[in-house]
Parts: sequence; structure tokens; C-alpha cells
Amino acid sequence: MAGLLTTLIQYHHGILLLVKAGDVRAAAALARDVVDNMYVALWVNGCASKDQVNKSKTDDRFLVTYPDIFEQVDSKCRTSAYFVDLKDRCSPVQLQPHRDSEVGTLVTRLPH
Repeated sequence: MAGLLTTLIQYHHGILLLVKAGDVRAAAALARDVVDNMYVALWVNGCASKDQVNKSKTDDRFLVTYPDIFEQVDSKCRTSAYFVDLKDRCSPVQLQPHRDSEVGTLVTRLPH
């Protein structure tokens, strides 16, 4: 599982570097992997049994498919009091997209 976190950090760093270099399409392609792996992390933390986690540590492949992981996580998030409360607190008014200038400012602060 430490490898999953390391991979996510590297993908995120790669996305920021690609955006800084102006290659937004490649950055968007990496974003899909970040979302997929975020779901895996949520599944491991909230849905997987101890048996499933232990098997994923010892087997060469992951035993659950992405569609199954997505469904289990989405189902859990719909019924979890934490996520319901989070959705209630984050109304559409609070979730506003970043302006291009804000993204540019963020990217220029990246280490070289």
C-alpha cells in the first residue's frame, strides 16, 4: 500500500510539471490514474476485508476489478454519515472552479 501512495505522489508531481510545461492533455491523462488509485485507497481503507488486503499484499495481481471497487466505494460513500455530512457542508456555491490565473500561480511555485 505504500507503493500506491508513492505512485499517487509521483503522478501528482508529473501532472504539475506537465501543466507547467503546457502539455495539458498529457496531464489530463495522468489525472485518470490519480482518480483510479484514489478509489483503490478508499476501498482499502473503507470497504476491503482483512483477507482481501492481506491477499493484495502477497499476490502478484489485484484481486478486485476497478468496476467492483468503484461500486463498493460509491455505495459506502452514499450511506456513510461522514460522506453525507461532507456533501452537505460542500454546497455547489462553495465548490467554485479555479481561474486560470490561480492555476498559473500554483504552477510557477513548483520546484525546478
